[in-house]
Amino acid sequence: MEARRTTKDYKEFDIIAIPEDVPEVGIRAGTEGAVVEVMPDGTLVVDVVNEAGHTIDMIYVTPEPEPRVVGRWHVGEG
Repeated sequence: MEARRTTKDYKEFDIIAIPEDVPEVGIRAGTEGAVVEVMPDGTLVVDVVNEAGHTIDMIYVTPEPEPRVVGRWHVGEG
């Protein structure tokens, strides 16, 4: 079993799985994205791209105490 990661374990360019569905933009739990920023409070800004490499959305994930989506910034098409 993998040890739980804490905020300090994450860095830019890490690949993480989005912990829950984001139905507004069609992202399903488990979709992978790249961490583009670790904010001072530990929130991860995760870039999720489609197969063509275009950003679908920027998802804000807090890794502690359990990973969860806490927001999004819609930057994709549509």
